[in-house]
Amino acid sequence: MSPEVWRQWAAAAGGRLDGPAPADDATPLELVFDTRALPLTAAPGVFLAVRGVWHDGHDHLAAAHAAGIRRFIVARDPGPAVLPDSDVVTSPDPVAAAQHAAHTWRMAAGVPVLALTGVGLTLYTVKLQARPAPTAAPSGEPTRSPFGNRVAGSGLVEPVTEIINVGTPISGVVQSVKVQEGDEVKKGQTLFTIDQRMLQSQFQSAKARLEVARRKLDQLKSLPRAEDLAKAEAVVEQRRAALKDAQSRLDRLNQIADPTAIRPNERPTREYELANAKARMAEAEADLGEVRKGSYPEDLAVAAADVQVAEAEVKSLQTDL
Repeated sequence: MSPEVWRQWAAAAGGRLDGPAPADDATPLELVFDTRALPLTAAPGVFLAVRGVWHDGHDHLAAAHAAGIRRFIVARDPGPAVLPDSDVVTSPDPVAAAQHAAHTWRMAAGVPVLALTGVGLTLYTVKLQARPAPTAAPSGEPTRSPFGNRVAGSGLVEPVTEIINVGTPISGVVQSVKVQEGDEVKKGQTLFTIDQRMLQSQFQSAKARLEVARRKLDQLKSLPRAEDLAKAEAVVEQRRAALKDAQSRLDRLNQIADPTAIRPNERPTREYELANAKARMAEAEADLGEVRKGSYPEDLAVAAADVQVAEAEVKSLQTDL
């Protein structure tokens, strides 16, 4: 639309008109959405403030004004302090207001403003969606070389002698460092020490397990003990006396000639007591033989192997210390 038509429509649509007198010509106005297109090189412009996904056109009103635009369609009027000497149309929907203006005054302007507005809005929407996300500012200045002339390249810095790796066969927390950077060291010199409290605890536990294993082996070697042997022999003598008594009872019963003098269950009872005494006697003699034999060779071999394992564990921890 021409500047004159713009002034007439702005007055009717609701806005403040504190700008200069409109031009007498009928030069078409250019509709602007993006301040990056400023400054304009052709016709006077109308800045349409649109609120987009990532940006709000109202944040760029001052930039459009500084570029020379004096006609605005906005959703909220920032006031003469931001847009002095400007014609401002305020509408809840700036895009609808621009379309309405084009539809109302397209005949008077003599140009197809409605079509131009539709194409412009389409291009603006596509451009708004395609804008990249804002790039975050760097957290600090990059490192700069102190040399005026330099050659860039990648490589590996190696010492004059061979590379010597410094480490330990065990893991742990470094307790103290005995040297400083740049010191000359000799073979066998202590460079650092590792906290040995955990190793000391493991070493003491291993020594205790070794002592237990040795005591078990000595216990097996000391068998049979005199007290165990005496106890087993006493049990045998007790069972032998019980067997002799049961045999005597049965023999006396068999010497009775009158069958009526014996109860019917008397003989089976005596025979059962004799059989039980014989079995208990055999059990006591077997226990005595086991005690006299002492430890089995297999048990001694297992105990000796346990001692060897415990000794190896103690030596290993002693080496780490």
